[in-house]
Formats: sequence, C-alpha cells, structure tokens
Amino acid sequence: MVLGGSEYEREISTIAPRLNISVAKAKRKAERTFYQMAANPLRPIYLSLAFLAKVIIHQLFSYVRVSGLDKLEAAALQHPVVIIPAHRSHLDYILLGSLFYEARLNTPLVAAGVNLSFWPIGFFLRSAGAYFIKRDAARDHIHSLVLKRYVTYLIKAG
Repeated sequence: MVLGGSEYEREISTIAPRLNISVAKAKRKAERTFYQMAANPLRPIYLSLAFLAKVIIHQLFSYVRVSGLDKLEAAALQHPVVIIPAHRSHLDYILLGSLFYEARLNTPLVAAGVNLSFWPIGFFLRSAGAYFIKRDAARDHIHSLVLKRYVTYLIKAG
C-alpha cells in the first residue's frame, strides 16, 4: 500500500528524472528505503521492553500522575491520534508507550532518527514500534516520498 498505486507511480516517475536514474532504479531505492524505515513491532520483544520500561520508570520516579487518558481513549476510538511530545528526553516515548500498554490502548509507533537504527539497538527499537527517518529527509526525495506515504498509511490505518 505504501509502494503501490497510481499516485505512487506518478510520484516516482516524477522523481526519477530529477535524480538522473531510471524509474526501475528509483523503485528499488524506494523499496530499500521503506524496509530500512518501517517499524516491525514484535509482541515478544515489546512485552520484554514494556517490563524493562516499567522497571526503569519505577527506578526514576516515585510516582507518575496521568490525567486525560480517558479523553485520549475516547478520541482514539473516533479518529487516528498523533501524539507529539516535547521530546526533552528519550523517556517521553518510553513513558507514553508504557502508559498506553498498561491502559490496553494501541501503543504508539514512534519516529526515531536513522542514527538509532544500528544493531542491536535498531532491532529492539523497530521491534517496539520505532520507524527510522533521516533528519534531513527533505534533501532525499525518495526518502521524503516514502516517509510521506508511510506516515499517511499509518494514520489511515489508525
């Protein structure tokens, strides 16, 4: 769904000449980009990381106060939800993922810098729902196209 359809064909056909490559080569690059980018949540890994997150949170904080989760849950039943934390630290998405998991809500997929995609960290992050993006995505037309289509797919899928 991300790398198909008439709109994708039109967009990739427009990008290929700008990059002085064939459409077939642009499609192969888009496919590689997608597989380097996409999250691949794995339940056993996620369960292990959720337990680890809970331990870390309890070690760092005496308590965590949660408010508004009921409103978020109601909104999530009606519409796709995009959460944009301040990202003052990596604890933002760890806390959110842990809270959502405990509340039995779909855990969020998280945009992560491609610099975090190295082994073994990248494997664990991808398995917990991270997808990897270039910080300068606007300069890479194929990465930008795949990112736009992937995020659009994720939002439509809820």
